[in-house]
Amino acid sequence: MLPGYLLALQRTMKTIGMFGTEEITYSNSVYTGSMGLLSALFIYYCRFFKLFEPSPKYSLQFLFETADTLIGLIIFAVIIGDIGNMVANINATKAGLENVLDGCKQYMINRRVPLQLQKKVINWLSYTRDTGQLRIHEQDCELSLLSELILMMKLQAFSSGDYVFKKGEIGKKMYIVRRGQLEVINDDDATVLAILKEGSVFGELSILNIPGNKDMNKRTATVRSIGFSDLHVLEKESLQNVLDEYPDVKQSFIEKGKKLLQKDGLLNMKQWEEEVMDLEEHKNMKQSFLRMQNIADQLNDNIEKLFGDLAESSNEMKRRLFELENGIPWSIQRDCDCMPNK
Repeated sequence: MLPGYLLALQRTMKTIGMFGTEEITYSNSVYTGSMGLLSALFIYYCRFFKLFEPSPKYSLQFLFETADTLIGLIIFAVIIGDIGNMVANINATKAGLENVLDGCKQYMINRRVPLQLQKKVINWLSYTRDTGQLRIHEQDCELSLLSELILMMKLQAFSSGDYVFKKGEIGKKMYIVRRGQLEVINDDDATVLAILKEGSVFGELSILNIPGNKDMNKRTATVRSIGFSDLHVLEKESLQNVLDEYPDVKQSFIEKGKKLLQKDGLLNMKQWEEEVMDLEEHKNMKQSFLRMQNIADQLNDNIEKLFGDLAESSNEMKRRLFELENGIPWSIQRDCDCMPNK
């Protein structure tokens, strides 16, 4: 089929060169002009070569035609399937957002929120959804993890000119801008590198303990408040305690931090590999220690159970001896006491 179209295009160009803008009749229509003539000739020759295209005669030709048709059908099915999956994902995302909006509406109705305020809240949610800010439900983080992190955050206020941290300090906190603006400045306190606005997150790379970090968890720039600003603060120890319960999320955070450090040229790959191997060994040792601790706990439980059984058996034996002694007649006991010892 493809050679036929190429021949049709070649024949069309030759015809245009021969006839110029001459009229041609095709399918009961008259086309004039160079563009009209080009289109008419191309369609005509495509039709001509398609009609006179030879049919397959041999087994290999039939096999080729069959394979060509099957491949075309498979490609068509794959494309249609991908489009169907895209539409399904879009519908699922839209349904999730609608559920969030419905939940907010029901909550406000139950709390008897004024109708005007309800409209403002719904409009704000719609705006944040349209601008791509309402995406917490699409993140890989579990809701329980987000809940724990939110509970551990503290609100801290800074006035104009206050330093959040300075370059070279050891990072012990990460920050999220709640309100206000901050500037990232260089050593001279005059060159502004960036402006941090509401929703910006900074200081996270210094508290993740990423292996191979050339800055060794130190601050790479100075951050200063422009006017009054409110920041959500999350301490390093709190973050590590939470991430220890979610090892998969912790690993994903470290991988993202690694990519950021690689992008800025702040990652020592050799040190990264060595520390990763050390962490794996430490992890294996920790797992072995936990297994040994579990075995020791099981042994302690078994020993306590055996001591309990022993105490219960001893008490049962004493009770039976007491009953046996009380059941012997007094005369028999006296005769036994009067018998001479041999």
